[in-house]
Amino acid sequence: MLLLGTNAPSLFILFSKPEIAALDPKALATINGLAIFANACAAAFCIMALALTWRGLCHGEVWCVRLLVACAVPLQGLGFASDIYFRHKDLVANVVSSVILFLGLVAARMSMTRNASDFGDKGTGKSSRLFHKSVPDPQKNS
Repeated sequence: MLLLGTNAPSLFILFSKPEIAALDPKALATINGLAIFANACAAAFCIMALALTWRGLCHGEVWCVRLLVACAVPLQGLGFASDIYFRHKDLVANVVSSVILFLGLVAARMSMTRNASDFGDKGTGKSSRLFHKSVPDPQKNS
């Protein structure tokens, strides 16, 4: 939006171009400002989820799965709630993204049952565990 100088994409879900042009400039500025902020928050969440996946889940940290579930599930639910205001025109996209989220979280949790060396520490026992070792270190048992 900032680079292309366009209005919030969500406006085009409910309004035609002439209707958008007829909106009060203050209302339009508010909608566009909130859209920019919401998109920035979505991008930040995606970066956080990617970092948790790369740095935590790949090293067997169970707390990462819990944090992803605690953040992503309510966010997905709010996506459905916000779709009410768009007359459920994006319902299929929300359902598909929910299935992908569910499968990803299930796969992440299932991966926690593996040996810690399967998560990228190459058997050294030295991974970037931030809080605690959720998966037993196989070298300490030897």
